[in-house]
Amino acid sequence: LYDEIRQLEPLGPGNEEPIFEFCGRVSGKRILKEKHLSLTLSDGEREMRMMSFYAPEEQLATSTGDTVKVQFVLTKNDWGGNVRIEGRIISLEVIEKI
Repeated sequence: LYDEIRQLEPLGPGNEEPIFEFCGRVSGKRILKEKHLSLTLSDGEREMRMMSFYAPEEQLATSTGDTVKVQFVLTKNDWGGNVRIEGRIISLEVIEKI
């Protein structure tokens, strides 16, 4: 899917990048450099890693076990020789706090 979206480039005004939505439980959380949020979300069948760079405090307060609704765009993370597709968080809403 990521590669198919890249075929639509250039993305921008008039050809906006697609925004996806995922509802699920936070199964993993890391805060990087005290300002970036890395979440692993699960809907019981699938898992996906999501990132929020310079995350606001309300996102950083998200806890493992919370149920959330996230809007995101797909990105390719190529770090340290590992390539994976993940989501870049646009908005995050806590549906149920543990």
